[in-house]
Amino acid sequence: MILKSIIKKIFVAAFALLVFQQVWAEENSENRTAKVRVLVTPGSEWKGKFPPQFALWIQDSDGNFSRTIFATKKASKKKWIFAPKDGRPESLPVWYHSCENFYVPESKNEMDAVSSATPKGSFDVSRKIQLEEGKKYFVFAEVNKSFDYNEFYPKDAGKNSAEYSGVNGQPSAVYRAEISLENHEAKLELIGTGSLDGKSGLIEDKTETLTTAKNLMEKIVVSLEVSTKTL
Repeated sequence: MILKSIIKKIFVAAFALLVFQQVWAEENSENRTAKVRVLVTPGSEWKGKFPPQFALWIQDSDGNFSRTIFATKKASKKKWIFAPKDGRPESLPVWYHSCENFYVPESKNEMDAVSSATPKGSFDVSRKIQLEEGKKYFVFAEVNKSFDYNEFYPKDAGKNSAEYSGVNGQPSAVYRAEISLENHEAKLELIGTGSLDGKSGLIEDKTETLTTAKNLMEKIVVSLEVSTKTL
């Protein structure tokens, strides 16, 4: 009985210490409000009969935070001509899965505030977000243009073919840059493509199959304007 009582006291003390450490960490972590600003310079293939769909979002290095910075309205509303009711998830699959799967969901009002028609030229967008001191974040961009076929994703590919993409043509191109409260500016780099059929949110390392899709973007630069106040 004495041994059992001692073990119980040790367990209670350890649990109390764990709770204290967690509360202390939360109270002493420094969060700052930062304006995340992204300057987008379209490439030579941006303009055309079918405007590209585009999304920008941010998440932390643990993958448990997500906020959309900008999205084209057609993609955010999922309203497409001659498309299924659920829209075209293959257009921006990484962003779609990010919005649905991360802990912080996007509300309708949020999406209305950060979406617009596809810009015709260079543009910059910004959004105020709380960021934590000492933590790394990733800003992602995803862009896709319908009917953008090439030799790897031909228009006449059969439905059972690995190259079949419907009206999508080439898969979405995905860009990424790392930022933090200590690293205020970075250029997004092409890191891969989205799922060809939209069923996955994974980024595939196969940029060698992109041709004209690589020219949808010329440059994407992210910068932070950090508030001096801690939260």
